[in-house]
Amino acid sequence: MNTANTFSTISNKANHVVENGLAVVERTADRVVDSAHHATDSTVRYIRQEPVKAILVAAAAGALVAGLLAIFGRSRHE
Repeated sequence: MNTANTFSTISNKANHVVENGLAVVERTADRVVDSAHHATDSTVRYIRQEPVKAILVAAAAGALVAGLLAIFGRSRHE
């Protein structure tokens, strides 16, 4: 096998690996988008069905995050 054939073989294999990798990334991205749409639809449905609970959950989550930020922010400055 000469150098040109070796280079061509390596180049073809590299192209095949790249194409397969891109296909995997594309399929994964599609699944992520589908999952995000499902999560969004589920969230909107829950908020419409249980608006008071949704507000309470959001308020509790916000309070938790604010508390954690206060704790960790204070400990760095002390």
